[in-house]
Amino acid sequence: MPQEIQKIKRTICIGLGGTGKEILMQIRRLIVDRHGKLENLPIVSFIHIDTNQNEHKTTGLKTGDTHRGENLLFKPAEVVTATMNRQQINELSNTLQETQKNQQTSPYDHIAKWFHPKLCKNLQSIENGAGAVRSVGRLGFFHNHNQIRNIIESADNRTNGYSETLMRRNIAVEQGLNIIVVGSLCGGTGSGTFIDMAYTLRKMYDNQVGTDFIGYFIISPELYGNNDISKANTYAALKELDYYSSEKNRFQCDYDAQGIFSVNESRSPFDFCYLVGNRTYNGHKITSRENLSYLIAHRIFAEFAEENAISNRFRGIRDNNSQAMELFDRHSRPNIQRYITFGLAKIYFPRDLIIANCLNKLKLNILYFWLYGEEKVIYADELLKTFLLKWRTRDEKDYQIFATKIEEISLENNQTFKQKLKRWQNRLITQIENCRTFEDRQQFTNILLGEVRNQFKDIQQGQTENIRGIWLTLLQQSSIKINREFNADIDSHLENLLDPFDTNFSIENSRSWLEAMITKLNECLRDLQEEKERVPSFITLEQIEKETKKIIDILQEIETEKAGCLGLGFMSNKAKNQKFQDSAIRGMQDIYSKLLIRNFELVLLDESMNIVGNLLRKVKERRSQINSFYNLLDELNSYYHKREQELSQINHQEINGEAIFSIQDHEEYYQILLPEIEKHNLLVEISQNITKKTIISQSIANFFINERMIRKEELHEVISTTIEVKFGLKTVDLTKSVVNRFMEKYPFSRVSIK
Repeated sequence: MPQEIQKIKRTICIGLGGTGKEILMQIRRLIVDRHGKLENLPIVSFIHIDTNQNEHKTTGLKTGDTHRGENLLFKPAEVVTATMNRQQINELSNTLQETQKNQQTSPYDHIAKWFHPKLCKNLQSIENGAGAVRSVGRLGFFHNHNQIRNIIESADNRTNGYSETLMRRNIAVEQGLNIIVVGSLCGGTGSGTFIDMAYTLRKMYDNQVGTDFIGYFIISPELYGNNDISKANTYAALKELDYYSSEKNRFQCDYDAQGIFSVNESRSPFDFCYLVGNRTYNGHKITSRENLSYLIAHRIFAEFAEENAISNRFRGIRDNNSQAMELFDRHSRPNIQRYITFGLAKIYFPRDLIIANCLNKLKLNILYFWLYGEEKVIYADELLKTFLLKWRTRDEKDYQIFATKIEEISLENNQTFKQKLKRWQNRLITQIENCRTFEDRQQFTNILLGEVRNQFKDIQQGQTENIRGIWLTLLQQSSIKINREFNADIDSHLENLLDPFDTNFSIENSRSWLEAMITKLNECLRDLQEEKERVPSFITLEQIEKETKKIIDILQEIETEKAGCLGLGFMSNKAKNQKFQDSAIRGMQDIYSKLLIRNFELVLLDESMNIVGNLLRKVKERRSQINSFYNLLDELNSYYHKREQELSQINHQEINGEAIFSIQDHEEYYQILLPEIEKHNLLVEISQNITKKTIISQSIANFFINERMIRKEELHEVISTTIEVKFGLKTVDLTKSVVNRFMEKYPFSRVSIK
């Protein structure tokens, strides 16, 4: 059976003030429901005009700024902020006062005709709304009139040229144009601008046949505080509307001082003007303006975008009333009934709220997954032990890891200091062992002091490289390198722990590991300090020369030493040689272990403490950052829990009717979206998609270890968008349970079910 061709007229929807925005947003949401994306119905365009410069930055919808993966926020080309800053207000005020005194012309003569200068007295700027003052709203409209006309022309142009494209989707673009203006007559912006908006449109489309001008306006002050100001605004707006709707009255106005855009119009502001209250004939009462806005949006959408049977019915009702609107009423002072209203009721299933609730649950699950992972019990000591294995090269104590690493990479000709020093020691010991004669022993004694001096030069202290020994310089350079590597290791390990694919993934585990690292590094620092206290101070050249000379004196005394118990005889050469070798080897061992090695080990300890101190600062910084990120997630978590409570409370007053709804629908839909068997894999996939949108790594650590931590609003936006895209379009057939519930409640109903 061929699909029915839906007929839709090109439409421009213009929202005035905050209420106008609310109605437009609901219409945009309904378009997404029916057509998937706003761009799929390009013959409908939107304009939001407001004196509040921030009003367009949020949708104001309970379900958020996105709907089924589509961002509903207005684009810049759809917004007019009808504002004036303080400088512009001052210029206007001064000019009006001067003109009044001197009777001179000015660029504001067209405004001076109706705007009293005294109104500027307490007016600082028009940037945060009209303050419920109609004339202030109208002033913002006049000041931005050129921009408003340009935006309207652009909106009109955006709806052209789609006939062939839409026909492929069985949508026929009808001839003509609908221009729909929506808002409230109770505030300052809508009430102060709706008449000017209507006649501006009349002027702009004066020669275009088939253009219908339609207005929908809320006239219920009790929804806007029910105070004297909202009542006065509504009354004054209705008086003006009624005045200009009379055939005997003309609307005349200049929108610039030169009279370039001037209106002189006898027709009523709108072809069809819907005045919408919050009470029905039978006494039903709508208690919030959001719900009334929702009702109006459904009425507008039903006329231009529903199925032909529905839209034709609504249009037919309006067209049938056209003749009645030209007749006089039965009042003693007859008036023509130029206004119209409507009612709307339906049996509905709040699928969107159920979806929004379930998507909100998914957000809570994502945050819980990030915070606690799979809730496996993983002790901090295990995480620490696993990490330290990366640094440990042999079975040394934890505090010795740093010295070992520094020493291993401090090389000269592929030798460590101790290897080089040992080779030197072994060379001299070999020379000692080869001594046979007095001359051999004398030769060794003569070179010993010079040999020790040459070795000491490599480990002597100094503030500059020219003075400081080469090995101490190498240690400092190696320390910088090790410090850099260990810092990178900490970040790398933290990123791994916060990679959703990691088996230990969770912020809780990461925080435990960081705390364990701080404890361990503090222990290492204490152990290093105690170790340093046990080592004597740095040795100087004078000290090592003095100790070496003592050894030389001992060796020289052997040559003159007497033999026998009374020292009366002489020692044999062999005995002298043996004693010389024993004393010389013992002296070399002392020089190696007690003197030459000391400076090297003290610098190793110093550099180890520097590294540990730096790592401690690094880990504490990461702890502070992850704690801040934890708090951010906790705030988001609280927000989503609050949203869960709000979304669980279905609002029965959105449309006069009955909602067929059960709490089971939440759980059923949620289980379809996130089945338990696939839960972990889906949470990992969602986390990966979230990080792809904001950071180069898939680890959530990069949300807080970069130059700045991600803002809560940014993270909320990317989480919402990702989940909307992933699950928002997932269709779930819950119709059967809904229909069964309806049939149980109304068993005698004989209605057709679609």
